[in-house]
Amino acid sequence: MSTDIIRQDPAYSRLLDLRERATTLPFKKFPLNRAPESELAPSFLIARYDGGVGASTAASMLALFVDNPLFVQIGGNASRAFQGLPKEDLLSFPFDDPDRFDNAFDARLEHASRPAFIEFEQTLYREAITATCILRGDRFHSSATLIFVASPDDEKIKYRILAEKAGIDDLIVLGAPQVQKESRAGVIRIPTLPKEIASAFYTHGKTLPEAIRSCPGLFSIAKLEQDLREFNHKILERLQS
Repeated sequence: MSTDIIRQDPAYSRLLDLRERATTLPFKKFPLNRAPESELAPSFLIARYDGGVGASTAASMLALFVDNPLFVQIGGNASRAFQGLPKEDLLSFPFDDPDRFDNAFDARLEHASRPAFIEFEQTLYREAITATCILRGDRFHSSATLIFVASPDDEKIKYRILAEKAGIDDLIVLGAPQVQKESRAGVIRIPTLPKEIASAFYTHGKTLPEAIRSCPGLFSIAKLEQDLREFNHKILERLQS
């Protein structure tokens, strides 16, 4: 009964606009500047050691901060986080493709004007470093950001050492809340999706913006909005440092 009364309140009706605003908020956009000699839009390469660490979820959140994103999945199982994407927004190269690494990047280059989020299966973490170096090199002169998604078992973030040996000193490390330990300084927390949004996103095949708009809980949307703003701010700090 009380719920019915609340829902009849005209002020509540106006609050419902929050759903629409949550996916059209003016988040600060990532810098997508190109070098004068480059024809390739920036790429964000996402590596991991383990499955189930939130790499695809992180990619979907990061994509809120650019226009016209392209998703590329190299190997691994088809991600539930990508199931709602239009075909033209997702390039997927299965594990049984022996040339999945090269084929994925050739396909990415065919969409050179679009910023791309490229997720690597867990066995290709070294290849993510190689690809970052190639994209940054003399052939493409492109902006390539290497992102590592830490698992709870990765106490020291040893991937930093591999990246630094390859000349990459600006690695961004993300992790779910449970990996925020004192030994993991510099790990940026991946926001947690409220239950209703997670269900729509992972189970019912909605894109992340659609899942947010479908959430019945206005406070849940507001909390996620706040977390996404903080996430956006911390990533931007790293990109601009």
